Amino acid sequence: ALAGVPSAALQLGLGGTTAVAWGKLVAALGPSARVGAGQVAERLHVDPIDWYRAAETPRFLPELADAVWRARRVTGRYQSWTRRERKVLEPLGLVLKAGAWYVVARRAGQVEARTYRAANFDQLRVHEDEGFRRPRRFDLAAHWRTETARFESERQPLRAQVRLSARACEWLR
Repeated sequence: ALAGVPSAALQLGLGGTTAVAWGKLVAALGPSARVGAGQVAERLHVDPIDWYRAAETPRFLPELADAVWRARRVTGRYQSWTRRERKVLEPLGLVLKAGAWYVVARRAGQVEARTYRAANFDQLRVHEDEGFRRPRRFDLAAHWRTETARFESERQPLRAQVRLSARACEWLR
């Protein structure tokens, strides 16, 4: 899944594994498909980082990924927009959006999943002895679509009146 986004694989600590998997996948293809795969690799590059932003590599991304893969609880200190607090979470999935990593998790003992920016954890501990049961029907992609739609609908539209000189109007045209 990460073969087309090697930077994401590296951030997750899966760079070598992804390269080996990609090699095996290409080797398993027939000769014509192998040529096609090579052409795609030569002609398509996926850059998940938005313009004017630096790549964000959260300090605890490998630990969060490990907790997601193995369904282990984590305790972390998280800085939200309003406060810093300690949270015990059950991480259900990771999302890479425009170069920023998010973990979708529920608080221990809760049903509702929430979204946390991975870079906002300044402390994190994986509970090796505390697993949790993933919700059987949890669909990360569907959850993300719903949360994205909710977030965008709650944004406050703003109006601005801008005065421009004749020269600036010409420049904008």
